Amino acid sequence: MMSCPPSHPPIAAANWKPENQGLVQRRPHLSDRRAKEIVLTAAGHKSRAGVLDRLNRASPLISLSQDQQESLAGLLRVLLEPQGRQRPSG
Repeated sequence: MMSCPPSHPPIAAANWKPENQGLVQRRPHLSDRRAKEIVLTAAGHKSRAGVLDRLNRASPLISLSQDQQESLAGLLRVLLEPQGRQRPSG
C-alpha cells in the first residue's frame, strides 16, 4: 500500500496505465479524505512477482553463494553509512 498527496499529477491523471491495466486500485485514505491510497490488486501482485523473478534470474549476484551475498550486503551497508557513523579502520 502506498499513500500519495492529492495533488500528485501522474496519479491524478485519468489515463494512469497501472490502474487502467488493473494492476492497482485507488482507495480513499483512512485518515486524510483528500488523499488516496494506491493498493496492488491480485493482478498487480502477480505482475510484481513476475518482474522480481525475471530480475533475480538475470542478476549477476546469482553466481554468488548465500554467504558471499550476505558478505557483499554487509560491505555495501558499511559503504552507504554516513561518514560520521563509519567504524574506524585499523
